[in-house]
Parts: sequence; C-alpha cells; structure tokens
Amino acid sequence: MTQTESKKPVAVEIAETAALMRSFAALLQKETAALRGGEYEAAKQMQEEKRDLAERYQRRIQNLSARKEEIGALPEEEKEKIIRMRLEFSKILEENMRVIDGVRKSSRRLAEKIIDAARATIREDAGYNAAGRIYSNTDQRISPVSLSMNETL
Repeated sequence: MTQTESKKPVAVEIAETAALMRSFAALLQKETAALRGGEYEAAKQMQEEKRDLAERYQRRIQNLSARKEEIGALPEEEKEKIIRMRLEFSKILEENMRVIDGVRKSSRRLAEKIIDAARATIREDAGYNAAGRIYSNTDQRISPVSLSMNETL
C-alpha cells in the first residue's frame, strides 16, 4: 500500500477538520466571554486546551494544504462551504485576539496608574532626594535608601 492509498479520503479529512474548528471556535468564544466578564482565572484555565487545539488545528491545516489538488477537484458547493467555515472561524479568532489585546492594554494602563500613584507619593519633601538618599542637614555621607518597583504584570 502506498502512502497516497493509506490517506483518508479528503472529504473525511475536511469533516474532521471542521469538527476541530467548531471545538476550537467554541473554546475561543468561551475565553472571549470570560475575558469580557473579567473572569481572568477562568480564561487562564483554558490555556492548555487552547494550545492543544491550536496545535491540532495547525497540523490538520498543513495536511489539507498538502492535498490542494484534491480539494480543488471538489464540487463548488463543497469548496464554498469550506470557505464559509474558514471565514466564520477567522471572525471568531479575530474577536478573541481583539479582546485579549484590550485586556493587555487595560492591564498595562492599570499598572501604569499604580506606578504613577506610587511615584506621586514620593514628594521632594518626603525626606529623599532624586538619588534615593535621605536628606540630612548634618551628614551628607548617609547611604542611599534602596527603592525599586516591579513594573511588569
């Protein structure tokens, strides 16, 4: 039996890929809803399954890409169905990415506000100079005060 003969029919590969896409799309929609609702822990719990589905999806698409000629020979109705399915999945994926990007930007803005507020509390008359040394009228050799902030999320 040759490698070509051992392959599943292209229609079966397409059906299996479509089922995987539906599962992946459902997970993306669930994650999107969780992020919009501020349920970050719930979204975090989905990441392992999301990675698994993404890897499986990528392998399936690569397998189908290698069978372009067979897909091209399908009836127009089937090819249009594949295109509609792909477009719908792309919309769901795009919405998910937009929400993830929004959450990232929101988190970054929040962190910046917290850091700005912390910096604003350190006034010049608070006893420290710009180098982190305690102001002293008597002894200029006092060692600097260590101050650091973690500015990452």
